[in-house]
Amino acid sequence: MYEGEFGVFIRCPWRLERGEALVCGSDDDSEVIKVGLSKLIGERIEATSTQRHSWDLVITFSSGYNLRAFCSRVQGDLQYDDNWQIWSGELDLIVGPGNHCRIEERDG
Repeated sequence: MYEGEFGVFIRCPWRLERGEALVCGSDDDSEVIKVGLSKLIGERIEATSTQRHSWDLVITFSSGYNLRAFCSRVQGDLQYDDNWQIWSGELDLIVGPGNHCRIEERDG
């Protein structure tokens, strides 16, 4: 199986935008999501940013698409209730619940 340089897993609400157009979001029908996210195939990540304190995430792609994650899990178990995570190589950056952020070594 192919694994990219980085991986992203979003558990909280998210939305894909391009300019002022709203492409799809986490509550949309699965077919709408499939079509919307397919626009990111082959795209390069140009930038990432987070909001201070809330850890809301924005991933900006080379074609002008922005994937926004809205950290909605404010309380919960640190082991199971994360909002999103990014991994590369042997490390995971895990955000949530609330304003918790931690780095862990990846298994296997």
